[in-house]
Amino acid sequence: MSSTKFTPLSDQETASFCSQMALILKAGISSVERITIMLEDASNSDEKKLLSHIYESVIETGSLHQSLASTAAFPSYLLQMVQIGEETGRQDEVMASLAEYYEKEDNLAQTIRHAVTYPCIMVLLMIFIIVVLITRVMPVFHQVFQQLGSEMTGFSRIMLNIGNFLNSHSVVFVCVLAILFCIGIFLLKTEPGWHFLHKLTYKFSRTRDLSDQISAFRFSNGMALTLSSGLTPEECLHKTLELTDYGPFRHKLNNCCSAVENGEELCSALLDNGVFTGTYARMSVIGSRTGVLDEVMHTIARQCETDIDARLSRLIAKIEPTLLFAFAASSLAVIMLAADLYNSQTRDADNHYMTCTSLSYVSEKIHQNDQNGFISIRHLEGQACLSLESKSEDTFYITYIYEHEGMLKELFARNDAAVHLADGKAIMEIKEFTIDEISDGLYRFTSVDMDGNTNTLIASERSMP
Repeated sequence: MSSTKFTPLSDQETASFCSQMALILKAGISSVERITIMLEDASNSDEKKLLSHIYESVIETGSLHQSLASTAAFPSYLLQMVQIGEETGRQDEVMASLAEYYEKEDNLAQTIRHAVTYPCIMVLLMIFIIVVLITRVMPVFHQVFQQLGSEMTGFSRIMLNIGNFLNSHSVVFVCVLAILFCIGIFLLKTEPGWHFLHKLTYKFSRTRDLSDQISAFRFSNGMALTLSSGLTPEECLHKTLELTDYGPFRHKLNNCCSAVENGEELCSALLDNGVFTGTYARMSVIGSRTGVLDEVMHTIARQCETDIDARLSRLIAKIEPTLLFAFAASSLAVIMLAADLYNSQTRDADNHYMTCTSLSYVSEKIHQNDQNGFISIRHLEGQACLSLESKSEDTFYITYIYEHEGMLKELFARNDAAVHLADGKAIMEIKEFTIDEISDGLYRFTSVDMDGNTNTLIASERSMP
């Protein structure tokens, strides 16, 4: 029968298959009958196709190992162990051990996945919020500022420039994201990618220790399974070698294999090459001497699993505050940006108000004294002043408006009184105030506020003929 390729099973699906096979094998049912029972209980079409193929292959070859291998859906380690089970007549024990092994592998994968998913979601969410802020929100604020005759400055201007760059190079930005996505798929979904990530973990002490712990778990779990199947420790070592990822831990196991081939005892080789250290090393030596090495390996695997959970919990406990800090920092940046925009807008509005108010004040004064010949430009102490004459009970008075010592001042006095610039009453702060008579009865007033903003007013005597 020609081999048919099926989608590889996950660890959870593999564990479920082995568990069902172990239960049926313990009942003393033949391979054909047990596959038939599983086929009748299959719930979806893909599972039925897979089991139908295995059923037909078992009838043709009479070997469960060959039937499973022809599907390309099962891990190579499972196929090797099934073959050992067929050769030793301990298929039920092997299947039960494989079910337990792949359940632990699935639990480990779930633990790692949960530890990584939350931080990744938080990081992506923060990046998304920041990108939307600088590419969509900032341009709107910029348009508002332009309509008010102002411009963004400082931090808000930097963010606006970054957003404009991303908007103007959106195609490049999308291509970069696509490339990063493809790199992520390569790293997570391909064997070379996993090898690269595994090597990368050894660059940092914390992830290196965690990676070694995971490799030790898989090694001890595999050793427990193979030892319980009746293989010699040396054979178990060679078969379990394939379960570990390429890296320093795999190199240690290769050295162990070479040492065992040269006649060294297994536990001594594991200890000398640093595969097991401390408590684990002492446990393996005792187990080897007492003939219960398989049980000891089970114990080491359980302890490694507990240690991995504890390490991941501690890692998450450190990552979460870091992410919260980053999220708080990004939120603070948004608040600072909004505050900067508000302050800038308020400052511009105040400046506009001050300059316009000073000229509005002058305009109102002109209209109050709008009589022919009563408006003129006079000089006090060399300073050009707006002179507004008025008459009350046959007495003439003059109101002077001018800038003196950074203030717009008003001075009211009789026309024959001796006055000085310092005598005026301060109206508001102003940097500069100039008066020019463009033509007879037509004046131009220029006001400069303390921030250097300039406004101009052109006014005329309405009573002019």
